[in-house]
Amino acid sequence: MASSMKDTISSVTKQKKSNCIIIRAKETDEQCLKNIQSILPHFEPIILKNYGNEYTEKEELISNYHMPNDLCEIGKFYDHEGSILWYYYVYGLLSKSKEIEGLKENYIGSRLLNRYIYGDIAIVRSGQSTSKIDPYLSMDKLAETVIFYKT
Repeated sequence: MASSMKDTISSVTKQKKSNCIIIRAKETDEQCLKNIQSILPHFEPIILKNYGNEYTEKEELISNYHMPNDLCEIGKFYDHEGSILWYYYVYGLLSKSKEIEGLKENYIGSRLLNRYIYGDIAIVRSGQSTSKIDPYLSMDKLAETVIFYKT
């Protein structure tokens, strides 16, 4: 990738500070997994006011961001840099959910969690309660992690 294009993508994504990224399933497909530029448009960065409390995070995602009513923790994954003090925590629908029927596969979520994921997902940073975790997510680093999980 040309250096100037990468710099442009980085400067745009750094401007958006968020503590949660929603990945909507509707527009994802196998083609969006090719490179960072094809992944980034599928990220919807948001600020959760109730960050840090699982119950209120879910309530806020449901009421303010149109996530499904039976939203729950569906997995976690580590970043591509080998961090061990924190991980990405994923909210979505369990495959046993009644709401799964008829939903589109979320190709990005499926790659990250190594199983079929349907519907929209929301990603936050989490870790041990004793860890001091920077809550803000980098869209670039999350996209690099999606590429990393290809193998």
